[in-house]
Amino acid sequence: LEDCRKWIEEIFKTYPETNFTKDVLQFIDDSLGESNTYVDFFAHLIMKMFVNSGLILVDSHHPELRKLEVPFFKQIIGKYKEVQGGLHNQQEIIKELGYKPIIETKYNAVHIFMEIDNERVLLEDDQGKFVGKDGAYSFSYEELMEEMERSPERFSNNVVTRPLMQEYLFPTLAFIGGPGELAYWSELQQVFHMIGFQMPPVVPRITITYVERDIATDLYDLQLQDSDPFLNNVDKLRENWLSNQIEEPIDDRFVEAKKEIIDIHTSLQQFVKKIDPGLSAFAGKNEFKINEQIELLERMLKRNVEKKHEVQLNKFRRIQFALRPLGAPQERVWNVCYYLNQFGLDFVDRVMEKPFSWDGKHHVIKL
Repeated sequence: LEDCRKWIEEIFKTYPETNFTKDVLQFIDDSLGESNTYVDFFAHLIMKMFVNSGLILVDSHHPELRKLEVPFFKQIIGKYKEVQGGLHNQQEIIKELGYKPIIETKYNAVHIFMEIDNERVLLEDDQGKFVGKDGAYSFSYEELMEEMERSPERFSNNVVTRPLMQEYLFPTLAFIGGPGELAYWSELQQVFHMIGFQMPPVVPRITITYVERDIATDLYDLQLQDSDPFLNNVDKLRENWLSNQIEEPIDDRFVEAKKEIIDIHTSLQQFVKKIDPGLSAFAGKNEFKINEQIELLERMLKRNVEKKHEVQLNKFRRIQFALRPLGAPQERVWNVCYYLNQFGLDFVDRVMEKPFSWDGKHHVIKL
């Protein structure tokens, strides 16, 4: 618990202190105090942030839930060959469409995990036996069924059967997923059919870029306010902007100069070799030294040009850091605590009040 508190404090040291910092830290600490595991901690945070939304969280590893899943586990094991066949057939369709399947399984996979010696072991078929770890563990069908009735909490789904179990347990209007989830769900249509289910509609989740006021100002100053909110090409935009501030491209001019110098020096080396062959090696080193000095001059010129335009170039850096941190979408890097700290504990409620459209388009929210 104390280690987790220290970790949270270290994170908040990287944030500016605001009028909301104290309340947010208390909010997080309250959730931490109510938790015994990281799973509990996550659940408490999520439930408090979405308290007005009707959100329901389900612990997929809860022993009581596992008991409800036993009949369907048995059905999956009884039809694992059909499940594997459906997966293979759908993956062939994916390949024909020009895409690469992402689910990798062995031909004899049963698609069910069993906990053995505190480790999740994927079960496979081996001549009518159910084995794990290349035969280190082996069960007959009857033994597996008995253990499932006795200890259902030892069994769990893999990436193929989890969506099926979800469909078995819950009335599903639609499955809302991110890009990675949509990719592997695209391989499961025939798997659903093989088990007797209709695959639910698969809907891309909403994606959002948050633009804070100072970043919006930077975008406007650089005339990028109408750009793609993903801004995958900030580096290219920066280079183009910098090139436009210079009459002649630096790279082109130095490439041309290096070529001219090489031509001159090659002729000079041939002349030296005729008169004194013993100086050939020195002449080659001389060319290398001259080239080094030209490259040094190029670096110094670029550095000075960047220094001259430092104010504007820093705007590009701020934009990239805010909108494409580490070159990735915000959701891959920033966590909600930063925004709670900046805008208050009702930040999530205010975002959820926005009129979102489910048309697959990316949304931009100006803060």
